[in-house]
Amino acid sequence: MSAYDAEPGRRPLYHQYIKDGVLKPGCAVDNNAAIYFEDNEVRKVVALDENSNAYFVSLKNGEVVEEGAFKGSVGAAKVVTHQ
Repeated sequence: MSAYDAEPGRRPLYHQYIKDGVLKPGCAVDNNAAIYFEDNEVRKVVALDENSNAYFVSLKNGEVVEEGAFKGSVGAAKVVTHQ
């Protein structure tokens, strides 16, 4: 995983790679965010600000879809911390 929002071209390139089958669906994480996994399940997404997040990026009906990694995960929640 790399910082998903760090460079303007990173997100569209990742989307294209998934659409073309170069990469499998997977997680993407913005700067200032992290994912905590437990037993291969997302348990928590932490972020230093409200705009940072983590996503599961996949292909549905030929279109790239981003879902918040904390949504739909058993017991997962996004926690925003302030420095």
